[in-house]
Amino acid sequence: MERLLYPISEKTFRENVRIRFDNINEGFNSFNHELIEGKNEAELIEYIINSYDENGFDNFYIDLYFNRIDKSNETQFIDMLCEEDKITYENIKKEYDDSTVYYKIDKSLIPFITRLNTREILFTTIYLTKTNKTIWGNYEMKFPIFYE
Repeated sequence: MERLLYPISEKTFRENVRIRFDNINEGFNSFNHELIEGKNEAELIEYIINSYDENGFDNFYIDLYFNRIDKSNETQFIDMLCEEDKITYENIKKEYDDSTVYYKIDKSLIPFITRLNTREILFTTIYLTKTNKTIWGNYEMKFPIFYE
């Protein structure tokens, strides 16, 4: 079975991702932005897949904070997932590296990470380095996109 997650050090992430910030207000104050809105979950998944295809594996990064899910709240987290995502989560857990939150991912993970965002289960930021955009979300099914 191929890997789903490819851990990236913070140093590598910072060397490759120009549009990054610690809080949403910093993003709004530092970068141009627009909103992805008026899309349903399936349309958002398609949008992210198209962004992946446009940027390619080497230019598509995410942050994934599974390290914030501890044993005391993992059951609650899993209960919020659809059946398909429960299987994906179990597969990802085998690969997750607690030393980082930054990853390159296999394209097959896009529906999973998008649903985490759209269902407000666990927010995952997407960093596109070929087109230099960062997708942050979800705010009532609105996703800010930051760019230079």
